[in-house]
Amino acid sequence: MLLEELRTRAMQIGHVTKEYEPMIEEINKEAQVAIFAWKHKDNEELGIFVELKVDDGSLINFSKYTNSEESSLKYSEVQLSEMALEFVKGQHPDALKSFTLEEWKKTGEKKYRLSYVQTELNLPLPFSGFNIDIAVNGEITSYRYYGNAENVQMPDSIVDKETVMKEYLTELDIELLISELSSDIYVEGDNLPHLVYEPSLPFRFYPANGDKKTLEYDEEDKIEERLEKITKPKETDVSLNELIGFNENNFQKVREQDMGDVTGVVWRLKNDNEYDENGLTIEDYFKRRNDHTLKIIRNNETGNIHGIMSFLERKGEKSLTYQECKVIALQFLFCLHPTAEQFFRLVVNKSSQEANNDLYHYEFRLFYNKIPIRFGTVRISVKRTTGIIDHYMGPNILIEALSKVTANPAVSSSEAREIFCGEFDIELQWRQEYLDNKESYFTLAYAPCYPRLSGDLSFIDAQTGKKIIKKL
Repeated sequence: MLLEELRTRAMQIGHVTKEYEPMIEEINKEAQVAIFAWKHKDNEELGIFVELKVDDGSLINFSKYTNSEESSLKYSEVQLSEMALEFVKGQHPDALKSFTLEEWKKTGEKKYRLSYVQTELNLPLPFSGFNIDIAVNGEITSYRYYGNAENVQMPDSIVDKETVMKEYLTELDIELLISELSSDIYVEGDNLPHLVYEPSLPFRFYPANGDKKTLEYDEEDKIEERLEKITKPKETDVSLNELIGFNENNFQKVREQDMGDVTGVVWRLKNDNEYDENGLTIEDYFKRRNDHTLKIIRNNETGNIHGIMSFLERKGEKSLTYQECKVIALQFLFCLHPTAEQFFRLVVNKSSQEANNDLYHYEFRLFYNKIPIRFGTVRISVKRTTGIIDHYMGPNILIEALSKVTANPAVSSSEAREIFCGEFDIELQWRQEYLDNKESYFTLAYAPCYPRLSGDLSFIDAQTGKKIIKKL
């Protein structure tokens, strides 16, 4: 189909009105798909995305970010299910004959999801069939069509379940650490750090036919590393803005977005006109979003910098060493956390001391009373030709909140292990695997499951023995 025909079809599917303006319009010849995207003229957060097959214009992917959830119009679950199926029939008439109902569930306060999949051995094949989301007002908000799964490899034999269970639990490791329990991720999460035991299984999946080649660990891939104590550098009179090369007088604010816990601001150099404002290709889109920009993310509670991503083409004549750039990284870390030496350790390995694209990368791990912090890693990249920090990603936990954590566990690791083993089970699942330069295929494997719980068992509270459940 021609681009004009595909555009018309995409606009019909997305019900694109005059309130929206085109953002992306491109045909990917290699993948033989056409991609279209529109944004709302008054609100960039509202948009429509449509992906079609070029040959027949059939719908592959659709999503619509609107204010539909604010509508007072509501339908019953039966009506919504029927409306979702009618949409599917309009796009892929034979889909309901080819696939089996997987689930119909509520995914939000005002949204439902319907999914159909292909099955083999009465088990669903991932990335097959389709799923569709519908708001309570009857508006389709997303649709993803995967179609039929190909290259399904049936196992010649299946290993006894008890044998696999024994291998899992024999090598089970229980680690004591501190983790923030997000209310978005964990059942009864309170967004505070807790002392917990994290069960670490030897492998995520176990091939049903017993072929463990994919599970073998290559000794040559092991990275030898050590943790090094840090000290505050003598040169402390430099400011954060100097360290990241930011002068607000030289930049203009492009956009700002509040993401809940953090707010991101994108700054672009003034008088930068090296991109096509009207270009509709995906490349044009990313150039408008990224080229010659500096993205700064700040924590909403503390105001501290949480992340930095530089897309500036900054050049310099310097030739700084690993040690010299390390001082700059430490200056930045201590500017953000004046008592950093109490909490952070520098990860040192062979690759960390080699420059990559003129950047030295430094990884710092966060500890509290010698206990590791989950997602407490800090990463800082310093450009050796400029001495400026081009990338920073802070820990996903507030250091100030760690003082509220009792570091001595009341539950022993053996007790935590027993609690975990009481809930742990395995089940057969189809997995999609990939080989280099080859098509994907599906293989049967055992995978962990927790049949008596409402989700995965992520942690055991080290003070109470409570099971911390990850939401599905």
